[in-house]
Order: sequence, then C-alpha cells, then structure tokens
Amino acid sequence: MIPDRILNPGKTYSNEKLLNLPIVDFEGVKFRKIIRDERRLITSCQCYHDCKCNGSLVGKVVEYFRKVEYDNTDKAFYSDPTYTPTGIIL
Repeated sequence: MIPDRILNPGKTYSNEKLLNLPIVDFEGVKFRKIIRDERRLITSCQCYHDCKCNGSLVGKVVEYFRKVEYDNTDKAFYSDPTYTPTGIIL
C-alpha cells in the first residue's frame, strides 16, 4: 500500500519554507517533517432528511517526511518515513 504523499512540494511550498522545516531522526536517518491538516467541514449532505454528517469534520492531520539529503529537490514527502518508492507508480 502506498502511503499518503505530497508530490512536487516545490509547487506548493517555497524553498525557504521547506528548508526551515523541523528535522527528525528515525533510526539514524534525518528527515524533514511537515504537518498538513487535511480535514474539511461537511456543509451539505446528499440525503433528503436531517442527517448527522452535516457540520462534521472528515479527514485527518497527516505528518509527512522526506530525507534531508533530498533538500533542494522536488522529491515527494511521504506519510511513512520507512517507505521507499520503487519502479513506476500507476
């Protein structure tokens, strides 16, 4: 299973912001960490009666990681720091 990811982070964030992200260490490997709030508020429902989903939050807050050695590149951030992309992802 492929973890959540941020593709082309340079298009979403400035290089200065990416270089100022905190550094965390997992088993001797240093990673940049970014936290993204991906929750959204449901403001309308598809049902014709009063439903419980209206006004609720869905989604999650996700932590993304990228190796420090990839600074100044456009390599993706992944929600699993141990994930290593292999081959072509379809």
